[in-house]
Amino acid sequence: MLYHPPSSTHPPPHKYQDALPLRIPQQVLNRFVEERPMRCTHFDAFRFFTPDARPLNIFHDDLSQGRLHGQALHEQPGCLHANMDLFKWAVKLGPYAPSDLLEEALSLAVACRVVDMRASPYDLTALREISGAELQQQQQQQQQQQEEEGYAFPVSPIKIETEEGRREYQAEQQVLFERAQPLRARLIKAYDLFFRAYEAGREEGKDEIAEKKRGIMGHE
Repeated sequence: MLYHPPSSTHPPPHKYQDALPLRIPQQVLNRFVEERPMRCTHFDAFRFFTPDARPLNIFHDDLSQGRLHGQALHEQPGCLHANMDLFKWAVKLGPYAPSDLLEEALSLAVACRVVDMRASPYDLTALREISGAELQQQQQQQQQQQEEEGYAFPVSPIKIETEEGRREYQAEQQVLFERAQPLRARLIKAYDLFFRAYEAGREEGKDEIAEKKRGIMGHE
């Protein structure tokens, strides 16, 4: 969403960029994107790509055909955005999702988003960085602090434009993937139970309607 070569006639949108400056020059960002094939598999991430960036993604053709086509073919559980989506799907299940599942999915989504932002080209130092002593104090008074100040999170960059940064990102991604797997399994089970209950309710409803029809027609 920030790729913008000098020849581009499609400047990136500034709706999401005005709040934070870039931590690397635009030329470095452009070169990083151009020097390696992009392998973005997540439809909602891909749809924010600039027009110049989209053809550089090896999944461009499938994702360009729409959510149902591209997502069904390429969605994979190691993707940070796919793991953030577990909270979205838990919320869509509404009251049928256990409260602890909602809480854990939200916590995972926040953790994924933090890594996502740290690995971005944005300079996050304008945000308040929590020191070790402050973080320990917040952990002791977690509920009160979260109500007053929100979540504490690191703002140090994961420099994916470097080999070391990519290794760090992969390690963080692996941790989040392993954390997401049992949540994903629980969420699938919750949806399965919901649809079973829904289908059972439909069958009961059919029997009730048939019984009423028999009564109306005088077959009782």
